[in-house]
Amino acid sequence: MADINDKVRICPTCEEVNQVTAIVCGKCGNASLADVPITLLFEEPELAPPLIHAEPVAPSPPAPKKTAAEREDALTLICTETKRAMRVVSGSELGREAAGRGELFPEDLDTVSRRHARIVHNGVHWELEDLGSVNGTYINSQKIEPGKRYSVKNGDILNFSRRCTLKVVES
Repeated sequence: MADINDKVRICPTCEEVNQVTAIVCGKCGNASLADVPITLLFEEPELAPPLIHAEPVAPSPPAPKKTAAEREDALTLICTETKRAMRVVSGSELGREAAGRGELFPEDLDTVSRRHARIVHNGVHWELEDLGSVNGTYINSQKIEPGKRYSVKNGDILNFSRRCTLKVVES
């Protein structure tokens, strides 16, 4: 159970983190913090034992061609911080400079690399690859190795930083 020290209000003007009881921002003096939603802080994800589905996968042989109805053309990712959802197609890069990032990620992404990760569908399942990001990429709290692809499935939680958590929703 979180206590009052785990809750903060983030100033919409300067993005300063303020105590939950603050009415005025301690950095810029914004006097409208009473209307700002409370944000619950959370700790860095703990490394869990390796998960079966988080093992590196060898490059897959070409899959047999499927009809449009059988293909998995897109995957939905939901940002748990912004509650925004975005459909991504195979080969999509995720990060500060990725196309459509404003649709999904928080505005201030200084902890997420410009080209953080890539998500691809290999014809059988979805895979996530860290592109050498500074702060790493996690699948269900398990840090993945840059340059290797890891299987992701419906319900998995992807962390690109403490401020950027995505949930995988297959559609």
